[in-house]
Amino acid sequence: MGCKASGACLVDDFIATLEVSPVIVRRDLERLAGKSYVKCFYGGVRLISPEEPIERLKLRTDAFLEEKRRIGAEASEFVDDGDSIMLHAGTTVMEVARSLRGKRNLKVVVC
Repeated sequence: MGCKASGACLVDDFIATLEVSPVIVRRDLERLAGKSYVKCFYGGVRLISPEEPIERLKLRTDAFLEEKRRIGAEASEFVDDGDSIMLHAGTTVMEVARSLRGKRNLKVVVC
């Protein structure tokens, strides 16, 4: 396959090497990008190495941001002032936490 030393691979190379349709390649690359394994650019992708944790976090934070914000807003509707809640780590949970800003006297446990 025609991947470069930088870790960049072109969509056309995947199509030719794997002998699959462009739709399948793009769908699979979007899934990998959603999991922060690759970063998409026009016509291809670049691998994200484990040495790039900040980049991986930024990509995960930015992925599906509007959906995460809607989930956060909806989840905050179930929390009343004075409630005790537990939040786990995650980029969607971060949007839940942001949506709780207007709540008063919450007891929050983060794990």
